[in-house]
Amino acid sequence: MFEDDLFTGDECWLNEFCDRYAREVALPFFCYARADTLTDKIVAQLKDAGCVSVSLGVETVNQQAGERVLGRSLGPERIRHAAVMIKQRGLRLETTNIIGIPGVTLADDLATMAFNRSIRADYASVKMLMPYPGTPIRHWMEQKGFSLRLPLTGDRLAFMSRDTRYQRSVD
Repeated sequence: MFEDDLFTGDECWLNEFCDRYAREVALPFFCYARADTLTDKIVAQLKDAGCVSVSLGVETVNQQAGERVLGRSLGPERIRHAAVMIKQRGLRLETTNIIGIPGVTLADDLATMAFNRSIRADYASVKMLMPYPGTPIRHWMEQKGFSLRLPLTGDRLAFMSRDTRYQRSVD
């Protein structure tokens, strides 16, 4: 797994990586990608290099909160376009989603989950917003007067995803 939020951000580097990885390593891999960095050519290169799954950050379908709080300008349609390219190449589609974003309602969170289903995500992870000290989101929340008294230790506190297929198959 390549945990690099800009794994597909530098096309020149990615071209060399995919070529060399396919020749020199040739093992299946998983990567994170930003929807706005994916083209059909890049998705094809990933597949040819051995990529079996791509994870896209959906976060929330509430565009206003995505822009205002997360500083993210990707809309659902750009994510949908990237998801279609991934699925057309036969790759698994994984998504990351965030709950607890200021200004996002339960209805928004449910709409985000419905969006995951509509793009045929194979696996959707859901994480709590973690405004770590020193991050722009933490600074924004402090300026807006949010109470942030609980200690934040370890990024695994935010991990709330679970693949329940095995549970549904047990009597």
